[in-house]
Amino acid sequence: MYRITDWQPSSFDDVVGQEVIKKKILTTLSAAARTGTNPPHILLLGARGTGKTTIARCIASYLNTELRGPFNAADLSKEKLLRIIFSIREYNIVFIDEIHELKPALQSLLNSVLQDFTFATLIRKNNKMKEIVVEIPPFSLVAATTDPHRLLNSFRSRFLRIYLQDYSKHEITMLLKKIMDKFKNEYDDAALELIAYHAQNPRDAISLLKFACDYAITQDAEKLSYDIVVNALKTFQYAQGLDDIHISYMKKLYKYGTLSLKALSSMLNLSENTVTKDIEPILLEKGFLKITTKGRSLTNRGRRILQKTLGGFGAER
Repeated sequence: MYRITDWQPSSFDDVVGQEVIKKKILTTLSAAARTGTNPPHILLLGARGTGKTTIARCIASYLNTELRGPFNAADLSKEKLLRIIFSIREYNIVFIDEIHELKPALQSLLNSVLQDFTFATLIRKNNKMKEIVVEIPPFSLVAATTDPHRLLNSFRSRFLRIYLQDYSKHEITMLLKKIMDKFKNEYDDAALELIAYHAQNPRDAISLLKFACDYAITQDAEKLSYDIVVNALKTFQYAQGLDDIHISYMKKLYKYGTLSLKALSSMLNLSENTVTKDIEPILLEKGFLKITTKGRSLTNRGRRILQKTLGGFGAER
């Protein structure tokens, strides 16, 4: 049994699923390559963990050019954005994640650059203001978002929009098999199917697969069996696509009943933004959580999931 280290597909052939999307992107990239023109700017839309960063990496690899990024839009100030723009080389792929977090003023700035690959600014010379125009080498912007409606209309219309689909459990299983085969690990199909069942998306599945293989190594197992995965799930406190932070959140509600967002954030030592964006969406989607004017509380279904043996956790007392 070998450890699963990095799994970063750089070729569309390694991407499992998303067949329609792959054909659409490859058709566009092939046309650009044949005509010697710059590929379009691409906006990748989809839920977290559906492979937006992977697609950006594959685009750069297909075009045999450098991938600049990923850059997180929430971290970009005007100065940081301009440093990225002025460092671009011809035909680079620039990848900005969570592009909806980019401030409207910066969206406008970037939109003007995308329009004709120039950046205009005013400088003072001899006590007079003078406009200078800086030419930017042609490049393609690949941006990812889970909330496209927060983009300015003029900016959003600049992109070819690609909607990534959620992965089926079968597709996630096929992805896990591809990874295990690459690392020459033996496995039971049922073991990978169990991981796929409990994973919310490919990213979660790969994380769980890595842990399950590490657990198998500590048990001197020759292959990844169903029983090994069951015990790994218990150790990892992982079930139904939830990881330890989701479980900690649910335990607080199990113990205290109903809590405000502020109280939960304080108890978990996390920002309110992290709670609302990274923790609560999956709990709401699965019907484990309800939010009312009184606060947050678990549904009956949410309480039952805490009491299940699979996942190896019990309610906090």
